[in-house]
Amino acid sequence: MDIKYIKDAPNGKAGSLDTVTDFEANILIKAGFAEIDLGTEPEPPVDPNLFVGPPSSPVEPELPVEPKPKAKAKSKATAKTEDE
Repeated sequence: MDIKYIKDAPNGKAGSLDTVTDFEANILIKAGFAEIDLGTEPEPPVDPNLFVGPPSSPVEPELPVEPKPKAKAKSKATAKTEDE
């Protein structure tokens, strides 16, 4: 049970919040040290994988680039002359 201490107690100072068993809460409430705290809602755990920030521009996927075919080497024309 969630309680809020209204007086200094062995388990907490006045104004502090605590979660105790129902049995302990009943004793502290009846003794005048605490009251039921209905207004506190635990914060949800933060997901470390969740990115919180300014929206980024959409990223376009890169298309696979095919290697260019090698140009065939031109054979050198060998012109034979009459002298050869």
